[in-house]
Formats: sequence, structure tokens, C-alpha cells
Amino acid sequence: MKRLTAIAIVLVMLCTLLVSCKKDTTVPDGMKLASGDSATYYLYIPEDWVVDLSTAATSAHVSNSDKSNISVMAWSLPNTDDTVDTWHEAAVEEYKITFTDYEEVSATEATVSGVFAKDYVYTAKLGGEERQYRQVAAVKSGIVYVITYSTTPELFDDYLDEVDSIISEFIIK
Repeated sequence: MKRLTAIAIVLVMLCTLLVSCKKDTTVPDGMKLASGDSATYYLYIPEDWVVDLSTAATSAHVSNSDKSNISVMAWSLPNTDDTVDTWHEAAVEEYKITFTDYEEVSATEATVSGVFAKDYVYTAKLGGEERQYRQVAAVKSGIVYVITYSTTPELFDDYLDEVDSIISEFIIK
């Protein structure tokens, strides 16, 4: 009898945990959900942007003719003590291998989904094409969440209001 009671208690606790983990969210006005059910975050994009399912990251671009895009990646950090700064130092080393002419323009403090973050802007060439990037990174529970906006330097300012909206509506589950 004690065993059945213990099993029942465990089952009730599991059901409570599962129900409490589900977060009801409302899609912000003028936006649509771009992230899938298995993502550990909600990424909302402007309604007229196109969700891009061709990559492993959650991503979207402005239109089929304008490939200005935003993407989100999340992964566990190798060390539980890692911060946004330690992640960024390692990332920059990789960028210098991947890109040519990498140059950091700015790094400022930010907040994403109520979590301390850093907002980095940099330029680089990939395959000879010059791009400008805005990358906002936050660390929560040993996972780094990286939101990256990429476009040509000429178009960079054109979508900053929309990118700001995307970042402000980003939710870490």
C-alpha cells in the first residue's frame, strides 16, 4: 500500500510539473511565431518576414529578394561558470577563422527576456561578401542564447526597428 501511495504521489508531482512548465504566450501584434515547439525559447518575427527552415537554427529573412535575416541558436556552454563575456571571447576566435576582415564596432550591455545580455555589432566578410552583424547574447542556466541579425552594411539601419522589436519580444522558456 505504501508503494502505491508513493507511486501516486510521484505521478501527481510529475503531472503538476508538466502543467506548470507549459507557458501560455500571446503572439505580439503584427508578429508571428518562428520557433518550433522543441526550441527552448519563443522567437517572434514581423508578420511579413519569411521563416527559413533551411538551417538548423531558427531563422527568418525579410523577403525572398532581400536576405537580411535574423537567427537564433541556443546551446549548452562547456563550463557552468561561463558568462556572456567568456562565450564572446571564444566566439571571436572562431569568427576570425571563419570570416575575413572581422571588426567589432560596439559592445553594450542589454537585457533579453529579463536576463543580462550583451549586444555586439561587428562587420566581416564571408565568401568575399561584406556583411554587418548585430548579435545579442544571454546566458541562462548554462545555456547561451544568441540572436544574430545579418545584412549588408547598406541595409543595416533599415531594419533596426524591427530587429529591436524581435529582440524585445524574445522569450527564454
